[in-house]
Amino acid sequence: MGVLIHLVKRVMLFLPMLVGVTIVSFALLQLVPGDPVAVLLGDNATPEQIAHMRTQLGLDQPLLIQFTTYVGNLLHGDLGVSIFKNEPVFDLITSRLPATLELAFGAITVSVVLGIPLGVVAAMRQGTVIDLIALVFAQLGVALTVFWLAILLMYVFAVQLTWLPAIGRGEPIVSAVQILLFEGRAGPLLDSLSHLILPSIAMGLQGAAMICRLVRASMLEVLNSHFVRTARAKGVKERRVVWSHALSNALLPVVTMIGLQFGNLLSGAVLVEGIFGWPGLGQLTVGAISQRDFPLVQGVAISFAVLVGLINLLTDLTYAYIDPRIRI
Repeated sequence: MGVLIHLVKRVMLFLPMLVGVTIVSFALLQLVPGDPVAVLLGDNATPEQIAHMRTQLGLDQPLLIQFTTYVGNLLHGDLGVSIFKNEPVFDLITSRLPATLELAFGAITVSVVLGIPLGVVAAMRQGTVIDLIALVFAQLGVALTVFWLAILLMYVFAVQLTWLPAIGRGEPIVSAVQILLFEGRAGPLLDSLSHLILPSIAMGLQGAAMICRLVRASMLEVLNSHFVRTARAKGVKERRVVWSHALSNALLPVVTMIGLQFGNLLSGAVLVEGIFGWPGLGQLTVGAISQRDFPLVQGVAISFAVLVGLINLLTDLTYAYIDPRIRI
């Protein structure tokens, strides 16, 4: 019952957040300089042509009328039509969303796989060379910017060593796995993973450093707690003390960080996708902003808000599963 009440409260908070994102994004887009119709028709368009196109697109209406019309369509699941691509915004987003999610989950995998074990080992070997290496990694990872790291990784591993491809995306991971399972061909999956490695590391390394530092601090606190000292006094093996008692408690703040990191990864994808030529929502958003394609930008903003809300809800479920106090 405690978990259900907790989740209901989270859902009730999600709805006002979605309304706020809709209002703020709509208002900010009105402040962007430039007329989307003028950009669409070009410099040779006459004032009459521009006025006619604005009427067709509904941009000649008062802002309040435009907003209420947009919200009404949104409540029916209609995100509008892209001004420049003349395609439904929903179709454009869903065609690019899998690539962005693939990249985000790849980055989270890098963060978790590197950050958690390194943080645990550093706490277990406090004051040793391993601990020093972990601390240096945590400092460097946080200090390095995603842009600089992406350029460095591309230069070293794609240009100089030619171990990995520099740009583009291979076969979608899901399709590549299906090909492996049903056709027995591993080539598409290996190609997809090779394209995913560099952008995932560029996006996930900073998160790995933050998780490493947090896990180390949490593990040190838990290892010095009363219940761990009691377990050791009873003769429980050190490995069981660490992995069964200490780690489960130390991971509680990490779960929250991973959920928060997902939102940062979605925003960071705009930069990384541009560098690595990754065909996701990031590149789509940059193009839409430069073209003043307001319906598309608005649709992407709302989609990001929904994704972040769903991930936060999943984070709360995971936290409730790990922490029995929430289930009371």
